[in-house]
Amino acid sequence: MAESALFNVPGYKAPELVGTQEWFNSEPLKLADLKGKVVLIDFWTYSCINCIRTLPYVQAWYEAYKDQGFVVIGVHAPEFPFEKRAENVARAIKDYKLTYPVVQDNDLATWTAFTNHYWPAHYLIDKDGRVRREHFGEGEYDETEKAIRALLAEAGSQMNGDMTVSSPVQVPVAPGQTPETYLGYDRGRNFANASEFVADQANEYTLVDELDDNQWSLGGAWRIRSTDSLAEGDRSVLRIKFSAKEVYLVLDGPKGTTITMTVDGKAVTDSRNGGADVGEAGRVRIDGARLYRLVNMPTFTKGAILDITVPKGVTVNAFTFGS
Repeated sequence: MAESALFNVPGYKAPELVGTQEWFNSEPLKLADLKGKVVLIDFWTYSCINCIRTLPYVQAWYEAYKDQGFVVIGVHAPEFPFEKRAENVARAIKDYKLTYPVVQDNDLATWTAFTNHYWPAHYLIDKDGRVRREHFGEGEYDETEKAIRALLAEAGSQMNGDMTVSSPVQVPVAPGQTPETYLGYDRGRNFANASEFVADQANEYTLVDELDDNQWSLGGAWRIRSTDSLAEGDRSVLRIKFSAKEVYLVLDGPKGTTITMTVDGKAVTDSRNGGADVGEAGRVRIDGARLYRLVNMPTFTKGAILDITVPKGVTVNAFTFGS
């Protein structure tokens, strides 16, 4: 790929980091003080599966080039209220083994300054403080690393070593895959119980037996709120008809609480269709507000019915999927 094709914006002055909160792995930084270095701004949030899948690449770039004038700043821009808690962000940084600077952007002030709209989003800034490359979502790891190396060379570094990305990586989205599905009324779509919907009040919902593709349903007592649904009964059920290989769910609840699942009526266990967070006896133990890996089918499966049984006090925010 020609070097000029790596830089997909004409080069504009990078906005400053503004309105931020706590810093991790670093003292507070200003872009104005980083002139002469190449900087990658990574907008992410810790419960986003698309962000999570990019983090190993970002960490690898930081380790490979930090001694050659390369700086990474992870701007943590929360999607859900619980992602504003510093202790939750600190735990995610530890879990994902991130060693580069990360700053909280709880009010989305820096996000707005960059006119950003996506998780994840990468803005690559040259030695003169100009944004030279933008990339939104997953993928293009090979191209992004080539752009990093080219900008470091412009800044006077010698780029003689091998790249950390040896070949292009396929983004794990298959044709017909169920899209991200929000479970609160602000952005909720495809809710099969629409005729029973009551906002911000406990209500008894009837689980829908026949769902269309990508529809979801609630059974039992639930309180649907702006960004989540809260189980109000001891055995409330969340059902979705999905097409994917993997299913993830952002949820929270009392620590130690467990949920159980079935796919097409058969129990999900650690040895049958279970994702990484499924333990013995098919139970998923809640240990905090985060993304949980619930289902991992042998192959991409179309139109499967997932039932999740949850106790009182559990909140569910959003499904995401993988192929």
